[in-house]
Parts: sequence; structure tokens; C-alpha cells
Amino acid sequence: MSFDKLKKWLNIKDNIKIFNRSQRGIYSTENIKKCATIIKIKSKFLIEYNKIYKKYPIEDIEEKNSLVDYFLVIENNKKDSFWKEYIDSLPENLDEFLYYWDDKKINLLKNTSMTTEDFYSLDDHLECLVSDYEVINCYNNENNILNINDDDFFNEYMRMRILVGSRIFGYKKDNEDESGIVPYVDMINHSIKSNTTWYYDDDKKSFILEAIKNIPKGEEIVDDYGDKNNIDFLLYYGFTLQDN
Repeated sequence: MSFDKLKKWLNIKDNIKIFNRSQRGIYSTENIKKCATIIKIKSKFLIEYNKIYKKYPIEDIEEKNSLVDYFLVIENNKKDSFWKEYIDSLPENLDEFLYYWDDKKINLLKNTSMTTEDFYSLDDHLECLVSDYEVINCYNNENNILNINDDDFFNEYMRMRILVGSRIFGYKKDNEDESGIVPYVDMINHSIKSNTTWYYDDDKKSFILEAIKNIPKGEEIVDDYGDKNNIDFLLYYGFTLQDN
């Protein structure tokens, strides 16, 4: 039901459906022709770094994603947030992801083909999450923005930070680099045999998901997350690929 509310909030009428199969995905309910617009998300629904930075100009964080994360934590603690329908659609269970304190999962990785360099990347990533939290928590306390105890803030920050890392898009908007969360489109799964492309259309002031081939009725709509190694897929998306 949260996805139906999400689509209603976004004012979307499309020919796709969300299924909760072994892993959640988006599927076509009708034939989609090559070059057709599959989803169009208006600019006002995009959660973008540059907009957030103007409101919360936090310096000294290592990754832009952390500021987007902070914004979602703030909005999640508002009773009348504009973003409620989107936040309610986010998954609660993040068991597939690595938390920095999850020694059990990290020890399991030591029995895999991960290299010493991979573990350095893992350590750097997890340390970055904590380092950015400390900067953001200091800013939050100094400016009295979010009234929440440190433990609750940290747990919510980590949850949102992991979600943001797995969902954020990088694109050009008004000839500038932008990083943004795109509700609904961010639920599309990865495949090296992608059948879509995406971009921000300045004229339409919308984020567009477009078919790059004919998509038959019932086929999953998928996106290529890029040429990444398995440690990057694991850290940012919570999965690995066989023979990658």
C-alpha cells in the first residue's frame, strides 16, 4: 500500500507495477516501445544535494550523500513532512548491507575472495560514514535543528545513509552537476542488460526514465548501475555479482 500512496503522491499514471518477489522489482504491465518515457518525476519531488546545501550549508563532510542523508533524517522526524510518502516507502530491513559495527558479516568476508585492498576500501567507507556523522551531529547540536538523542540520531543516520548510498543518482541539471534521490525510479534493480536510460530534462523540469529497447509486457524494467567491482556493489547496493 505504501507504493500505491507513493505513486498517488507523485501523481504518476504508468504501465508498470511493483512486485515483491525474491527481490523487489518494477515490471511492465504493457508493451513499452523503444524511446518511450517510462517514468517522469517532476523536479519538486527530487531530493537534491544543491537544494539541501543552501538550507544546511555543512562543510567538512567527505561525501555529498551524507548531507542528503541528514535531510531525510530531519524530514523523518517531522509530523507534516512533504516527503512522508517517500520516506514511508523505504525498506526497514537492511540485513543485506554492511554496518560498520557488524563484525560477524565482516569476518565472513574474510573467507571469500576479497583482497587486502578490498578490506582497505571497506574500512575507508565505513570510517567515512562515522566521520561525516560526527560533523553533522556537531552542526545539528550547534544549530538546534533536530531534537534527538545521540544514540537515536546515530542509528537513524546510519540507516538513511545506507539507503541514500544505494539510491542516489548523479546527473546534469541546468548545466551543473547534481546528486539527487529520485523517488520511485530509485527502486529499479541492476542488470548489465539494461533496458533503460535516465537523465534530467531541463525543458520539462523532470527526471526521465526512458526505454532503450522494446520492453515486452511482464518483463522487469532494469538499469545498469555502472562498471563496478564486487566490493563496490556490496558496499553501496548490498549485493555481489557472480563472475564479476
